[in-house]
Amino acid sequence: QLSRAVALAPKVPAYRNNYANALMGVQRHADAAEQCRKAVEIDPRYERAWLGLALALTQLGDVDGAITAKVMPLLRCTGNAIDSEL
Repeated sequence: QLSRAVALAPKVPAYRNNYANALMGVQRHADAAEQCRKAVEIDPRYERAWLGLALALTQLGDVDGAITAKVMPLLRCTGNAIDSEL
C-alpha cells in the first residue's frame, strides 16, 4: 500500500510521488497535487514530482499553477535566482 509507505517514511519523495500517481489513477487530483507538493518541499530537484504536480493541477483546471510547476525544474537547471527562493 502506497499510503502506508508514505506513513512509514513521509520524507521519501519517491513514495509520495508514487502515491500521487495512484491517486491520479482514481481521479483524486487534489490529493495527488498535495502529495506532489509535499514531495517537492522535501526535494525541490525531484522533477517527477513537479511533472506530477503539473498534471494534477491541469486536471483541476489550474492552468497557471500547472505551467509554473512544469517550468520549475527548468528554472532550477539554469541556475536562475528562483533556486534560492525555494
